[in-house]
Amino acid sequence: MKKRNSTLRIALQKLLTTLKPPRSILFIICITTYSHFSSAAVFQPCTASEIQKIKIKLAARPAAKNSAPTEEPAFFDCIYVQKNKSILTLSSHSTGTNQDNAGNYELTLTLLQPTTLKVLNQFQPVKQIIPITRLDSIRFDRTPFSLQQDLVGIAMYQSHIGGINSSRRVLNLYSIKQQNHIQQVLNDLMTHYQSSTQNTACGEWHTIELKRTIHLTGKMKNKFPIFNIKEQLKETDFNRQSCRVEITREQNNHQIQFNGSHYSIQHIKLNDPDL
Repeated sequence: MKKRNSTLRIALQKLLTTLKPPRSILFIICITTYSHFSSAAVFQPCTASEIQKIKIKLAARPAAKNSAPTEEPAFFDCIYVQKNKSILTLSSHSTGTNQDNAGNYELTLTLLQPTTLKVLNQFQPVKQIIPITRLDSIRFDRTPFSLQQDLVGIAMYQSHIGGINSSRRVLNLYSIKQQNHIQQVLNDLMTHYQSSTQNTACGEWHTIELKRTIHLTGKMKNKFPIFNIKEQLKETDFNRQSCRVEITREQNNHQIQFNGSHYSIQHIKLNDPDL
C-alpha cells in the first residue's frame, strides 16, 4: 500500500509540473507588464526647490512674444516630460484688473533642460484664457495621454457661486514632439461639470453632474493617438407635486482624432451643459 501511495504521489507531482508554466514565461510576462506601465507612467512633478530655481531663472528672461510681466504669476506648475529628458513649466499672468480671479489670463509654456535649466523653447497660445466664471486653478494634468509623453494636458478649474452654484474642469492638450515645436492640439474639452439650484425643499431643485474620461484606443491618426471619450451624465430633479426626487442617467461614448491641425470636439461640445 505504501509503495502504491508513493507511486500516485510521484505521478501527481509530474502532472502539476506539466501544467505549471515555466518560470521563464512568468518572468517574461512580468517584465512585459512592467514595461507597459513604465512606458505609460504619469508625469513627475518638480520639487519645491526646483520650482524656486526655475522661477528665478524665468524672471530674468523676457517672454517669447510679449515682454514678461514682473509680478509673480497667478498660476504656476512644473513637470518632467519626454520621460524626464526635459522640464515643462506653465505660468499664467492676469492681463488686466480682476477681482477673485475673474478676468483674462495669458499662458506661457517653457521647455527647459533639466540640469542647466537652459530654455529650449517657449510658447504662448494665440488666444488668451477667458474663463466663463471664476478661474480657481491652472495646472498640468499628469495623465499619460501618449506612451512617449509627447502630449501634455493642462487643466483649468472654474467655479461660480450665486444663483446657480457650479464648478467645471476644462482640458487642453499640447504636443511637444520636438524641442523646437510646441503646438496646441486640443482646446477646451470639458471633463467635469457640476451645478445645483436649490430654493426650497420641494421647490426648484435641479442638479447636473457630468464626467468625461479619456482612454487610449491604441490606434493612430496623422501620427497622433485616437482617443475614446466615455461620458456619464446625471440629472436630479424634485417633483413639486409629490416632493420626490427624480434621477435620470445617460451614458455616451465619443471618439476624437487629430485632423492634421487639432482634435475636433464639436460633436462633444453639443452635450455641454450651460453654466
